[in-house]
Amino acid sequence: MKILLCVVSYVLFLSATATLQAQPANDNFANRIVVSGGQLSVSGTTVGATREAGEQTPFNSFNSPSVYYEWVAPSSSSTTVAITGSYREVIVAYTGNAVNALTQIAGNTAGNGQTATSFTFTPTGGTSYKIYVSGRFGGNGTFTLTITQAVSVVITAPANNTTVGIGTSVILDATATVANPPINRIDFYRGGSLIGSDTTAPYSFTNTPVLGGNSYTAVAVDNNSISLTSLVVNVIAANPGIS
Repeated sequence: MKILLCVVSYVLFLSATATLQAQPANDNFANRIVVSGGQLSVSGTTVGATREAGEQTPFNSFNSPSVYYEWVAPSSSSTTVAITGSYREVIVAYTGNAVNALTQIAGNTAGNGQTATSFTFTPTGGTSYKIYVSGRFGGNGTFTLTITQAVSVVITAPANNTTVGIGTSVILDATATVANPPINRIDFYRGGSLIGSDTTAPYSFTNTPVLGGNSYTAVAVDNNSISLTSLVVNVIAANPGIS
């Protein structure tokens, strides 16, 4: 009976160990997790992660496991990327599409004995940034990653390059973070022409696209009448059966 119990205990131990050491879903650059928005927070871990051939090693992260995220900047406004967790972290923002051909844009590392760090940069709206999370000298652990843009306005629906049938209305939804709250209003434009405004959150406007391409933007106006414009969202209106 004692032998059986020992065997069972050993199997359970191996199972628990395997669970703890499972690789994170975004261990490899190709499997990076996509995050979005001007104000976001995600939890993650580098426990069980590995390193890839050709991977860069900023801030003495050469022995540390790493994971990746991808974030498209909603606007060209000051952005803070911060991390806090259970170990001495390294975070870097890159551009590029291959793990061995990335260009470092900004980054930072936690100081001696610290478990949090951040950096601030001004991204280019619409550009995809790859966020590298690792540690110093082999360190790994759990963390919370936050990305905060000082100001931003985003059309959250419909998705860019949506196609609808001619005569079909679309609901334009928008969110914003402004320098001087509260938001006075959000104006909606099609092809540079004002088509409507909303003064109350959640901000939206219904419009019927014209035949062909329609370029929509949202402009948030803050309490000091300072405006901020979103990236363009394109909607194509087509006759049935035509693509």
